[in-house]
Amino acid sequence: MKRLLLLIIAATVLAAPAHAADDKVDPMAVAVARDLLVAMRFKFTLAAELKTAADNAPAALRRMAGAKLAADKSLDDAARAKMVASIDKKLPAADLALEKLFDDPATAETITNETAKLYTRYFTIDEMTKIAAFYRTPEGAKMLALAPRILTESLALGQTFMVPRTEKILDELMQPPAK
Repeated sequence: MKRLLLLIIAATVLAAPAHAADDKVDPMAVAVARDLLVAMRFKFTLAAELKTAADNAPAALRRMAGAKLAADKSLDDAARAKMVASIDKKLPAADLALEKLFDDPATAETITNETAKLYTRYFTIDEMTKIAAFYRTPEGAKMLALAPRILTESLALGQTFMVPRTEKILDELMQPPAK
């Protein structure tokens, strides 16, 4: 699911027009934000995420196409079968197009640039400089290394906590109406 979210984010960033607010982005702040991303090893994290997203993209594309076809009530069974056959023929080319998109250095560069601009919205130059300095310490490097594991474990803890409570709410919801 995390990978599909990255795919959607990447597609959104790449498809989004430049914001008018970009004219107001301080180039110095963007440069400092890019340095912060270097300290955070963002390039390596992004490369790994793009590789995973690229690996998962063909299956996600197939699921999305199938869902769109299933939702299209204007198609009868024969028309739907024709569309399925047409999509099946086009999927190898679409898979190659996705592979090129994810492998294109411009994709990573665009995401990096947009991410740097995003950081400038939430942090001052001074704050980004201090955060980058922290990530360059042994403690900061350890935090970066452990953050994915900690996030995974905390999400699992949250699920352990939430599932029984959600099931209880669902059980109450599914009770027959009172007579």
